[in-house]
Amino acid sequence: AHENPELLCVYTAFEAGIFHRSCGWVLPAIYDSFSVCPDGSILANLDGKQGLFDANGKILLPLSETKISPLGEVYLLAMTLKTALPQSEETNLGFIDAAGKELLPHIYTDVQHQEDGTYIVFEGNKKGLVLTDGTFEPAEAEPLPPELEPQKEE
Repeated sequence: AHENPELLCVYTAFEAGIFHRSCGWVLPAIYDSFSVCPDGSILANLDGKQGLFDANGKILLPLSETKISPLGEVYLLAMTLKTALPQSEETNLGFIDAAGKELLPHIYTDVQHQEDGTYIVFEGNKKGLVLTDGTFEPAEAEPLPPELEPQKEE
């Protein structure tokens, strides 16, 4: 749900878009679905791909297979990469800000949200801390205690 009364969410039988009462189409009604984030940016889905747009429809991240999740002031990106093994995939995580600027590269294997709004990121057996404003404290070199190890999916 968005707070801007000038924006109209337009849905047809199979498509969705966003229309601004004064300026016209922000996103044409060609998308499978979309969501308006609390900061006014727009996550749009089309044919299994996601893109991120600002409130005026300017592309921040073009449509791709990267999965985008809003996390307060930053966005978490999950990029699935094919590995050298047949039929094997690996997901690497990274962060961008609301302007589409990369804050952290796609190198993390797990992200855990903390109650204080920060995120612990994991790269192998090292960890780092992402603060609520998107700043980063580098990964530590020592191994993690077992209770902080990322959980492996079976």
